[in-house]
Amino acid sequence: MKNLLTSLFISLSFFGYAQNFLITNNQGTPYTDEETVYRTITKNDLLFGEYVMEFIVINITSDDLLIKTLRTDTEIAEGMMAYVCFGNCFDSTVVAIEYPIVGGKHEPYALHFIPREKTGLSRFKLEFWTEPNQSDKFTLYVEIDVESIGIKENMNATASVSAFPNPAPAHSTINLSYTLPNTNNSHNLVIRNIMGASVMSIPLPPSENSIFIDASALNSGVYFYAIESKTQIFITKKLIIK
Repeated sequence: MKNLLTSLFISLSFFGYAQNFLITNNQGTPYTDEETVYRTITKNDLLFGEYVMEFIVINITSDDLLIKTLRTDTEIAEGMMAYVCFGNCFDSTVVAIEYPIVGGKHEPYALHFIPREKTGLSRFKLEFWTEPNQSDKFTLYVEIDVESIGIKENMNATASVSAFPNPAPAHSTINLSYTLPNTNNSHNLVIRNIMGASVMSIPLPPSENSIFIDASALNSGVYFYAIESKTQIFITKKLIIK
């Protein structure tokens, strides 16, 4: 990881891009300053009524940095709303929020978008910089278009899932019992963190009704586990790891 960050820093410096930090997607691909990120979504892309875009803020220096960020809603469709999570979650666009990142480390940043059953295009401006000056300011533009036409939900499909123990000790084995919906699709048990990012995905054999997972694979905190197909989320519940 250290060699990768060093190579990225050298490459960016060569092109005249002096920056103390990088913004990447959750796959590690860096964005460029002033880049516009487009998303077209339907209600099938929502988790708990929200669409979450996760970014990673990487401190590519050996020094600790205090990263500041400000979200501006340049255009938001009527009835929709958004908030961001960077250390903590904030819905204000008036005051910049800040979060420390240790040298060579990274932290997640998430834009939470809530369509509220509406359709239309919303645009956001995300700014990042460090103190004491803003010479290294980095800006991303995000456009999210909510469409009314999505994959039709199977109203007759039923599913159930439960975890035991829950809350679960950090080094315990969790038993997940499940019933799959009556469809021909394949299904996964997906565990997501509080930011909405998938941290574990396990295929669910239709011939079985339970699986076991090792809680030590998850950090302490709050998660959500769900039965999902490629087109739908059928049921979601909360999982707590102590």
